[in-house]
Amino acid sequence: MQAIQLIPENVMLRAQKRADEEPLRLDNNWVTACCIFVMWDISAVGISYVLCIRCGTPWWQGHWWVVAISVVAIMVLAEVAFVCHTLLSEKQILLQSGEQTSADIGVDTPLLFTSDDVDQFATDANV
Repeated sequence: MQAIQLIPENVMLRAQKRADEEPLRLDNNWVTACCIFVMWDISAVGISYVLCIRCGTPWWQGHWWVVAISVVAIMVLAEVAFVCHTLLSEKQILLQSGEQTSADIGVDTPLLFTSDDVDQFATDANV
């Protein structure tokens, strides 16, 4: 708190005004996120290997890879769920802020085809 009191008043007022006017935007770095996910997965495989070899029965010691694959599968599912949730949250924020319309970011695009869509594709393919 004492460090904040050392900031000149005019600088603090400008910073507060800028914080009120400009929304907080954090850039997404999906490459970094993927690297972190891979490091977590490798760590999980290493931990499961060490636990199976040091604490497991002879059967688990010979089949440590079963545990490792199971752990990685669960982690990948959790990571995919996290990424999907994050992307949907970002789309909702963009829609609420009014920066883009739902058509611009593909919210209205159906995830599954309806029977009408299949009929339309069939008709277009015959033309």
